[in-house]
Amino acid sequence: MSASPSRKAVPVSAALVTAALLVGGAALAEGRQVSVGPETLGPVVEVSADRLAVADRAAAVKWYESGRTDDPERERRVLEEARGAGIRPEPVARVFRDHIEAGKKVQRGLHERWQEGAGRTPARPEGGLASVREEIDRADQKLVDALAEAATARSAPYCRARTEGAAARLGEDRRWDALHRDALARAVASVCKV
Repeated sequence: MSASPSRKAVPVSAALVTAALLVGGAALAEGRQVSVGPETLGPVVEVSADRLAVADRAAAVKWYESGRTDDPERERRVLEEARGAGIRPEPVARVFRDHIEAGKKVQRGLHERWQEGAGRTPARPEGGLASVREEIDRADQKLVDALAEAATARSAPYCRARTEGAAARLGEDRRWDALHRDALARAVASVCKV
């Protein structure tokens, strides 16, 4: 999935997170209808899976460029931006922390396979780490929007069961292996606020 030359990816910013989290409240204040049912959790899981799918490319790039799957400075920046929202920032930061850990789980698992010769070593991806990060930044923007849209459902008693069920179905639909399915479960672990 490559970026369109006319669109530049912008990292998730505190302003973006704040704006997305305010969408539901502002719409209600203006009398507009906001979808609050369990169906709003599906897009959160879908975006989470799309973001996690980028971990395969990240693993391949890091395999050739550095061999390391951790990038503490990048992780710190992503979490600071998530916390910078000012409106219940810690739940959003927890979701992003889980996504970061899920991505690293996939990357480590793939590196182990490649080191052991258990999986075919990938070709060197074009674009390098900067390209992968742009893709992740775009997914992060979509994730913030999806979390804001699902704000009410994320606090509902049905949230955990619906989120876990959607993640399991999506992993099966995409024919993901156990590594990727487990990582997706980790990515969505903090989506629910109950």
